[in-house]
Amino acid sequence: MNRIRGGALAFVCCLAWSAAAPVRAEVGIATSGSVQVPYVLAQITDDSDPWGGAWKRLSFELNRIVLNPEGFLNGDGTPSLEVLPDGRVLVAWARHVAQGYDVVLSVHTTAGWSSVQVIADSTEDEVDPALAVQPDGTVHVVYTVVGQESRVVHRQAPSDLSAWSAEGQVSLPGELARRPSAAWDGAALRVAYEVDPFGLGQTPRSIAAASLDTGTFESEIVAVSTFAGELAPRVHCTAARVWIDWADADHEVAWTRLDPQGAWEPLRYAPYETPEHQEFQVRPGLRQAATAP
Repeated sequence: MNRIRGGALAFVCCLAWSAAAPVRAEVGIATSGSVQVPYVLAQITDDSDPWGGAWKRLSFELNRIVLNPEGFLNGDGTPSLEVLPDGRVLVAWARHVAQGYDVVLSVHTTAGWSSVQVIADSTEDEVDPALAVQPDGTVHVVYTVVGQESRVVHRQAPSDLSAWSAEGQVSLPGELARRPSAAWDGAALRVAYEVDPFGLGQTPRSIAAASLDTGTFESEIVAVSTFAGELAPRVHCTAARVWIDWADADHEVAWTRLDPQGAWEPLRYAPYETPEHQEFQVRPGLRQAATAP
C-alpha cells in the first residue's frame, strides 16, 4: 500500500486489501509492462464522506484502465470486487437508473472491461451487492432489495457468467435485512448482514449469519448492537476459520468467529481512532487474531 501526500491522503490498494471490504472511489486495472493489477484509489478527506465518494475519479494516468468513470456523477453505489481463478476481475455495483437502482457487473479480460451486464433490474431497488467466488469459478452475488420491505437475496452464475440463477432469499421472511457481505469458506457460501427488527435505522439492530446448505440458506442472529451508525458487517473465511466483524460503536469494532464445533464464540472488541484506521488497519488486522488457534 502506497501513501500519497497532498491536500488529502490517498491510498492506492491492490487486491491484497480485504476483498470483503467495500471498494471506494476510483476502480481500475493498472498496467506495468506485461503485468496488470487491479487497484482501488481511495481518497481520505475531512468531509462527511471520508472516502470522497464511490467511483470518484482521482487519477488520469495512461497506464490505468478505469471502470465506470462516470459513476460518481451518476450516483452509483459502492462496488464489490473479486478475481476469478483464471485471473479475470469482476466488479459488481448498484447502477443508478431512472427507475432507481439495478445490480450490474463488468469483467476485465485481456480485451479490457466488458460491457455492463445487468444482474437484477426489477421495479424495486437493488443495492449493496457483494461478490464471492468458488475455486471452480462459480460466482455468487448477494444484495439488498428495497421495496415494501428490505430483504437480502442471492444469485449465482458459472464462471463464464452465461446465466444467472433465479433470485433466492437469504434473510428470513419478515426480517428487515440489508448490507450483506459474502465469502466462500471452502465448502459453503457464508453471508453476513444487518437486521433492523424495530424498523429501518432503528436500534437495537442485529448481526445475522447465513450459510447456503443443500440449496437453501440457514440464518441465525449472532449479535445485537445499539450502535446508531452503519454496522457494515463483513464475513471472512479461511480454510480453517469463519469470522464476522462490524462497527459496534463510534470507535470500536466488534467481531466473533465460529468455533470448531460450529458455535459462535463470545464477542471480542478492538478500538479504532479514525475511519481510515478502522478500514485499513483494524479490520484487516483482526485476521491474525481470528485465525489463531
